[in-house]
Amino acid sequence: MDRLLFDDEHDLFRASVAAFAARELLPHQERFAAERRIDRAAWRAAGECNCTAGTAA
Repeated sequence: MDRLLFDDEHDLFRASVAAFAARELLPHQERFAAERRIDRAAWRAAGECNCTAGTAA
């Protein structure tokens, strides 16, 4: 079933976020859970790969 709400750009974004999570977050998930936070380095890495979905004006 085709989705009409999203386009190819959204699919590319989803794929890049999934790859980022697999590479940068999943290996550290136990530590993040134990500390009950995601550390600053992970957030910075997310920003560097444009995975935060924010835009700067």
